[in-house]
Amino acid sequence: MTPRLEIMLANTGPDNIITVPYKPKEPISSLIERIQATFSTSDSSTTRKDLFLNGQRLKDHTQTMDYYRIFGRTLTYRVLSAPSEEDDIISFRVATPTGKIIHLTYWADTLVEDIKELIQITEDIVTDDQQLFYAGIQLEDNRELSFYKVIEGSTVHLSLPLQKNVTLPGILFLDNLGVSTLGERKIRFSRNASRGRVPTIGANVECECYCTPITRVICQKNLGTLEIANSHFVCPNCSNSDKIKPKTVGFLNCKVRVHRIRSIDGEQHTTEWMEVRGDDCYFLAGANIGNVTRRRLIYETVSLNHRPTCTICLKVPEFFKTLPCGHRFHVGCIRKWKGVCPNCQYNRHLIFDSVRVRFKEVEGGSK
Repeated sequence: MTPRLEIMLANTGPDNIITVPYKPKEPISSLIERIQATFSTSDSSTTRKDLFLNGQRLKDHTQTMDYYRIFGRTLTYRVLSAPSEEDDIISFRVATPTGKIIHLTYWADTLVEDIKELIQITEDIVTDDQQLFYAGIQLEDNRELSFYKVIEGSTVHLSLPLQKNVTLPGILFLDNLGVSTLGERKIRFSRNASRGRVPTIGANVECECYCTPITRVICQKNLGTLEIANSHFVCPNCSNSDKIKPKTVGFLNCKVRVHRIRSIDGEQHTTEWMEVRGDDCYFLAGANIGNVTRRRLIYETVSLNHRPTCTICLKVPEFFKTLPCGHRFHVGCIRKWKGVCPNCQYNRHLIFDSVRVRFKEVEGGSK
């Protein structure tokens, strides 16, 4: 006699129960097709069909009934249909460790494990290797999106488990360059970069955030001028800005130089341009930003094929003069300079202000 199973349709409630025949050695997928034919559910609007045993979803539909040790117990059958205009649906993004963004539209009551299943289909990442985070909290498989208050336009971050031999998630130390202008270290990328550690071309500020206590996160600042004291940082993982602290700066595929103004006497020093190319991987500045005692510290990054231009007219100068901040002007344009460089906000009067302050101190001391 052919064994039979009791199947309850979760979409309609516990009263809608049918019995279907099954074979112990047939795959779960065959049983699902038989259930669908019995319930006469429409396949055109169906996005997911699942079986549950004691509240646990049977994930692998290629396995047999004997594998899951069902033995004639009652199963729950659930059908997920495409969202309609009347449904409470949300559109959100999933950010992968490689920087790719996946756009999803789903119900607010969708389970986290269902989202992982969809990611497995599109990205070929098994669900057991996926860790989803929202607002710094890891999402549990058996919870609904609405439980974590995932709203329209939110970003959920996907993280992968780290290998045990990775000392710093996201980067692996390659070697030390010794003494240089920036005191940087040359490092290479890891294929198992942790969430929030995706750099961009130009400057990348390494920060510490309460939501990611094990490693630092990267705030992308791209090309241009970067003054840490006057910059705003938002954690790429939890989107908060009040509990994030900048620590150092990394550079990728760009030219970089540093403008420094000492707090003691106002003296400014600008380094030479340094090229960070593809073979150099990722350059991490050695100095801790929080310990810098200079009045101002400005990082300037440009593309590798950049040619210096006049700050006033933005044309490549044939006859130019280089100011103490390192920016070039046409000889004719320099007369239009009002004392503040538009590129780095360098003020030539800082030196004289410092001298006057020291002169007053000496004068007061002599009295």
